[in-house]
Amino acid sequence: MKQDNKITIYQYGDPLTGEIILSELVSNPVVKRKNFNFVPQAFFLGGILGLVLIFSPLIFKEAQYRLSAFQNEKVIVADLNTKKGSFGQLLHQPGIKILKPVDPWFSLLIPKIGLNTKILANVNPADKNQYDQALKSGVAHASGTYLPGEKGRIFLFGHSTDYIWNVPRFNAVFYLLKEVSQGDEIDLIYQGKRYIYQVTDRKVVKPSEVFYLKPKWGNEEVVLQTCYPPGTTWLRLLIFAQPKISSLAQN
Repeated sequence: MKQDNKITIYQYGDPLTGEIILSELVSNPVVKRKNFNFVPQAFFLGGILGLVLIFSPLIFKEAQYRLSAFQNEKVIVADLNTKKGSFGQLLHQPGIKILKPVDPWFSLLIPKIGLNTKILANVNPADKNQYDQALKSGVAHASGTYLPGEKGRIFLFGHSTDYIWNVPRFNAVFYLLKEVSQGDEIDLIYQGKRYIYQVTDRKVVKPSEVFYLKPKWGNEEVVLQTCYPPGTTWLRLLIFAQPKISSLAQN
């Protein structure tokens, strides 16, 4: 608060010398109160809250992953042929998390990041309405690319949008893909059968680099794509994986 004081000046003569003396007396202090405008503050706080709500799926994914890593939790994929008794024993082992495919027809599982999601097959990556609809319930398999068990490139994408409020909604599934590195396991469940792959490479490319979407026959390969950095649409992160040698023997 700021005080404005009222000053009164008195004039009188010294009785001994006759000199005129001026004297100031402060009186009647006036208090001025500042008028606080809460509108800018409200807009600022509202904006912060809005961003937190928009990006809450990403924040939750990050926190969940960090907690699992801190607890040194081991994540394994439940084989569809595992007997009920054995599966129950695994569940009761401390420090172990079991990923059971959400859809035995077509699912993607990545143990390292605890990812377990449905795959929508044969989605046209050039049709925004089609892939927007597909990404609401899982990740999309690009039409024209191959399927598990076939000798060709399997292309799966988890996000592609131009609006910031849609980024987390479509990107949350693949948000932790940034943590996947060479040697990590990737599992595909297709028509009730499990296919195990191992990450061989990762690349960050421009959105215009769509070469990897083209069908490629000869060697089986999985390519996962998401926007990068997480929560933006600036670049694309690609994860490459090939069939694990041990799983080839099983097939």
